Amino acid sequence: MAGIIQDKMNPAQKQAPKFDHGAELQKMRSNMPPKMRNAFDRVVLAGQRIMYGKETKQVVEQFLSHDMPVANKLGEGVANLVVMIDNKANGAIPKDVLIPAGTVLLFDAADFLKQTGETISAQDIGKAYELMFYGIFEAYGGKPEQVDAVFDKMGQEHASKAGA
Repeated sequence: MAGIIQDKMNPAQKQAPKFDHGAELQKMRSNMPPKMRNAFDRVVLAGQRIMYGKETKQVVEQFLSHDMPVANKLGEGVANLVVMIDNKANGAIPKDVLIPAGTVLLFDAADFLKQTGETISAQDIGKAYELMFYGIFEAYGGKPEQVDAVFDKMGQEHASKAGA
C-alpha cells in the first residue's frame, strides 16, 4: 500500500534514480579536510584487507554465518571492525574518520553479501548504518541518548535542506 506522499507523486518521481554509492562515497571523501583523507584511506584499506584477506577469511565467514538479521551482521560487524582497527593503531586514528570509513566498509560488506546471494533491502542498510553508528559511539563511551541527539540533529538538517 502506497503512502500519502507516493500517491501524490507523478510516475516519473516514483522511480527513484539508482543510488551510486561509489560516487557518493567519493563525494564524501572530497568534502573532508585534506589532512583527514590519509587517515580515512588507511582505515578503509585496513578494513578491506581484514574483510577480504586470506588470513582473516575464515573469521569473517564465521561471523557472517551467524543466525542474525543481515542488518546486525553488517552494522555490528563493521562497528567492531573499525574499533579493532583503531585499537591496533593504539587509538591514534582521528575519531572524525571512523564513521565515514565505517560507511565505506559497510557498503563494501553489503556488496559482498549481495554477491553471495544475500538479499539486502534499503531498510537493512539503514538499520545497519544505525547499528554501526551506535556501536562505534558506544565503544568510545558514547551514550545512546547522545547518539539519538546526533540523529535528531541530522534529521532536522535534512528536513531543513529538503524544505529549502
